[in-house]
Amino acid sequence: MELIVVNGFLGSGKTTLIQRFLQESQLPFPVIVNEFGKTTYDADRLGRLSDAVTSIHHGSIFCTCKAPEFIDVLSKLLREGHDRILVESSGFADPSAMDGLIVQAMNLAKIESADVSAISLVDPSTFMKLIGSMAMLRKQVECADVILIHKTDIATLSQIEELSTVLKQLNPHAVQLTGSYGNFDRDRLRFHSLSIQDPIHRGSKKDISSSELTVFCGKWKDLPTITSFLREVQPYLLRLKGTIRTDDQGYRIEIAGISRLIEMESETADEIVMLYSAKESSSQDILETLHRHHPQARLKP
Repeated sequence: MELIVVNGFLGSGKTTLIQRFLQESQLPFPVIVNEFGKTTYDADRLGRLSDAVTSIHHGSIFCTCKAPEFIDVLSKLLREGHDRILVESSGFADPSAMDGLIVQAMNLAKIESADVSAISLVDPSTFMKLIGSMAMLRKQVECADVILIHKTDIATLSQIEELSTVLKQLNPHAVQLTGSYGNFDRDRLRFHSLSIQDPIHRGSKKDISSSELTVFCGKWKDLPTITSFLREVQPYLLRLKGTIRTDDQGYRIEIAGISRLIEMESETADEIVMLYSAKESSSQDILETLHRHHPQARLKP
């Protein structure tokens, strides 16, 4: 049985990579999606490709607050006898206790062994800027079997080379790959074996590195207003994602590092989740920016 755990900071492309796995797989397989916010935004996207997507949200699956739920969900999937299970962790996950939690699930499911591949996705445009202040970025890399330098299509050669050198220093044993849009050489995936006899760990403390705002928007005036809002709010945020609409069209919007995305979307929840560093900004600044462009927007209860 293969268990592939995809780690990586906000906006590194984890959901895109799992979408690629689902699209190219000959057989369906279940996915556990761990979302830091209150919404099930990524799980809804992946649910269009698989009818076996489980969402664990509002906390990290490797943290003591959510580890029991992760162990319960994973053990049930293990008992069902799948050949492969994928896990997408939160962007703020510290995977140091990952193997121990998997072993607990294996014991509950009475599964003797499993092959695990921990993939860490790294965005060249943000990693070097954030590693000094985000402790979990280092841990995500140090715990990896495979380090994927992702989004190379929007990175310079010098960025990739500098990042590659730093990553080798942090984890000289991992396989280091490059790719974009979820594409990479999957034949080079590296796995490590776990047994129910391996040590059990209870989970890590939560890495309090960000604050969250979830807002309900209702209809926006028009697309230029949406674009203007994203451009103005981007410097305040670590991550933004949501689905919104105007009178005549729905949109999926995202901010990840230096990238902004607006694309047409047929089904919308009229919600935006925004993650920010309290050291760099405040909820008041962000909400004031939002209300200049959309006065009717309000915090979600």
